[in-house]
Amino acid sequence: MNNNMNDLFEEKAKDWDADEKKTSMASSISASILEHVQLDQDMTVLDFGAGTGLISSHIAPRVKRITAVDISRAMLEKLAAKPGLKDKIEIACQDIVESPLDARFDLSDNIPQSAPEFVRKVTGEIIAGRGDQLPVSLLPDDGTYPLGTAAYEKRN
Repeated sequence: MNNNMNDLFEEKAKDWDADEKKTSMASSISASILEHVQLDQDMTVLDFGAGTGLISSHIAPRVKRITAVDISRAMLEKLAAKPGLKDKIEIACQDIVESPLDARFDLSDNIPQSAPEFVRKVTGEIIAGRGDQLPVSLLPDDGTYPLGTAAYEKRN
């Protein structure tokens, strides 16, 4: 973990998991993920902004491994202390906007490997903020997107 980063959540981490509103919201988000995303024991998952692992704790039993990323060392220490997550979680305390991870995941930004190839290779990369790195050859010649891809897009 990066020890040079200021920890803006050091005090909040102490009571984070005791906040009923936060745990209820995390349970709802987790339930939605489990309902809408096909997970399996071969998947590696990125939990960006993992905090104390309130969502990861629901997802971890269903996947091979989770890389939990957060800028708060204190939050990640709470996550690492949870006994059920010990062998399922790899922790990274870093700002991945400033210092990206050198890894690929089966699930990040909610684009599962079961999604159509165009969604995984193009739409998913755009959603993840890597659209400027896409080769033009991956985009359709006529500028249209294949049918069935809108369900994977994030919309305001």
